[in-house]
Amino acid sequence: MQFLGRPKISCADIQKFNFPILCLTGERSPKRYSAMFNAMRQCKPDIPAPLIVPNATHVTHVINPEFFNKNVLDFLKQH
Repeated sequence: MQFLGRPKISCADIQKFNFPILCLTGERSPKRYSAMFNAMRQCKPDIPAPLIVPNATHVTHVINPEFFNKNVLDFLKQH
């Protein structure tokens, strides 16, 4: 799988992930990010569904910092 000139990564590579993963995307982010998360989850179903940052484009931390910060800090506290 390859996205927008990024390095190629295989399902076998993704299946080796053995660390907590937090996926975030903006409610108005380009659809390619959702497609990337879906492709990753097909390879490794225990990757959680992405959190959708309300009213945000791809720069979630700038447009909705309260939601972004709360969820990232909660994730870090758990892991």
